[in-house]
Amino acid sequence: MAGRPAAAVVAVDADGTLDARYWLDEATGLLLRKELVDAQGQVRNRTGFESITLGVPADVVIPSSSQDPWTEKLATPALATARTQGCACPESLPGGLELLEARRAPAGAVSTMPVVHQLFSDGVATVSLFSITGSISSADADGLVARGFRRLQLGEHYAWVRGGTSSMPTVTVVWACKDSVLTLVTDDAEDPLGTAGRVLAAFPPAPDPGDTSLWARVARGWHRLTGGGP
Repeated sequence: MAGRPAAAVVAVDADGTLDARYWLDEATGLLLRKELVDAQGQVRNRTGFESITLGVPADVVIPSSSQDPWTEKLATPALATARTQGCACPESLPGGLELLEARRAPAGAVSTMPVVHQLFSDGVATVSLFSITGSISSADADGLVARGFRRLQLGEHYAWVRGGTSSMPTVTVVWACKDSVLTLVTDDAEDPLGTAGRVLAAFPPAPDPGDTSLWARVARGWHRLTGGGP
């Protein structure tokens, strides 16, 4: 794979149905290619290298601006502190998605505020959840639209969604929850919008002001009474 000797790993579910295929570089263990397969056996998501050269030539200088900003690894106590500062930082997500790693980028690295990145997986699909203290303003919404996001209803809640198509299978979902703005990115090949909808239900956004149904009006009233704002 990618011009290098590789070990192939096939992942199946409890019924023996193919879920994913992986190719690992035999010398380093580096993941060279990953394919997620849907219930019909079709590849819905493929990522990897066409060719790769490992190592950095001696005469190449890596600028500091290209260094990884996610330098601070967060253990359980640090995640608990981040929650008190307005970030959701869950210990797990619905659908058997367990926390693998959590890191934080300091203010100024990727945003004006510190950003927490949590990586979850059920063994096949992965979900990245980014948490930042704040809210979504009208200017933010305009920026999301300019970047190809659409305001969609997932289950009972609304969020900004991009992807989930054959040309862009990875799904990105943005919404405000309490004092945080959450961004979810998933490569779930089977049901990415369903995965996002379950996370939305666990961490519900503020009621959508554009929804004029009776239940939405009641929800917005309750939101205001409990201190959620207008």
